[in-house]
Amino acid sequence: MPNSENEHIKIKESTKTVFLFAVRENVVEKVEKGLKNKLLEGIDEISDNMVKQCIKLLKKPLANIYNASLESGICPDQLKIAKFVPLYIRKSIQETFRTTNQ
Repeated sequence: MPNSENEHIKIKESTKTVFLFAVRENVVEKVEKGLKNKLLEGIDEISDNMVKQCIKLLKKPLANIYNASLESGICPDQLKIAKFVPLYIRKSIQETFRTTNQ
């Protein structure tokens, strides 16, 4: 084990190993900065714009939720939900909507 934060353990490379590290509040803020100022809401009815406005209050609880999920190995069902919206593409009458496998 390393003695300090600056020391690293040398680990043999493997394609079957995944390492996950604790999420810090500054990482949550960094992710927030990458969000666009969209007013559209996700499945949770919270817009990116609202998250950006409240990040100072949300960063600690969000980091705690992510870290608890990583530590326990349990991902809350609400974090597994995605919202898909079909994109209209006007090419021809037969090819109105783009499929996800193209």
